[in-house]
Amino acid sequence: MNAEQAGQVLAKCASFDRRKTGDADTIAWYQAIGDLAYDDCIAAVIAHYSDTTDWIMPAHIRRRVMAARNH
Repeated sequence: MNAEQAGQVLAKCASFDRRKTGDADTIAWYQAIGDLAYDDCIAAVIAHYSDTTDWIMPAHIRRRVMAARNH
């Protein structure tokens, strides 16, 4: 995915947990999950917040995307 899409993933997270984000956050998230597919990341965010109220971080997304690939 590109940096704009990483920002959209972060915005999806914010739609659930009301976090405040800025350019630095987008860059950091892009660096952490930019090698993953956008649609897989959005699905991971939705799955995360369907299962838990815990604050999501890039590692949670990476784990969910990798688990989905391995099934």
